[in-house]
Amino acid sequence: MIKKLSYLCLVLFGAMLFSNCEEEEPIRCFLDATNVSSNSPVLSGGSILLVTPTFSELENIVYEWSGPNGFVSNLQNPILLNSNVAMAGKYSLKIKLGICETEVMTTEVEVIQNTVTCTPVNNTATFTGGNPAASFFNFNASAIADGKYSIDASDNNWRIKVIFLGNAAPQSGIYNITNISNALSSNVVHIIATRFTLSGTSFNFNAKSGDISVSYINGKAVIKFCSVPFSLNNQNNTDFNCTTQFTQN
Repeated sequence: MIKKLSYLCLVLFGAMLFSNCEEEEPIRCFLDATNVSSNSPVLSGGSILLVTPTFSELENIVYEWSGPNGFVSNLQNPILLNSNVAMAGKYSLKIKLGICETEVMTTEVEVIQNTVTCTPVNNTATFTGGNPAASFFNFNASAIADGKYSIDASDNNWRIKVIFLGNAAPQSGIYNITNISNALSSNVVHIIATRFTLSGTSFNFNAKSGDISVSYINGKAVIKFCSVPFSLNNQNNTDFNCTTQFTQN
């Protein structure tokens, strides 16, 4: 009777040890999180840039990006070309080194439908009504008086100045153009086209309506609008239409 009891105790003790081994969780190793970001908001047709700093100088670092529409990438800083509104949403990154990994990090990307779809040559402007075209070589961007921000481009014949509300460079997006007599707001701008003559006289033409797009390439603002009507000194008639694109240098 004593032998049977001893055997039973050994069997139960062994079963307990086996059970403990089976239920033990695998070893987990966590890396410190880093930063992830993007160039959001992005205009449709532009590129989405997903960015994270170099995690380590060590080899065998693995970047695992995922996002909308089944997007996956192992690049450190992926670029998604020809964006559309379906590509908006949350993009996630996990970084791995051997058995170690970071927590999942995310960045939100907004894609704005682009309504300014003409394709002018960069740093040029064309005008109807027999006016000479512009080939811009001078560019300025700065805060100006009364809490406004100005981006302009000019050559010897023309200066195109776009005025935004606020003291800082505008975000990417589509802005509405309003007559200069109307107030600015967060998504409404004024545009002034100044014509210079050989005699040194200048004439200011004010944009009346339309849309303007603002996007960024390598941190430089790209301004574009298509066939926007302008009038001299804010008159009711239209003196010419202008189409332009220029990139801040």
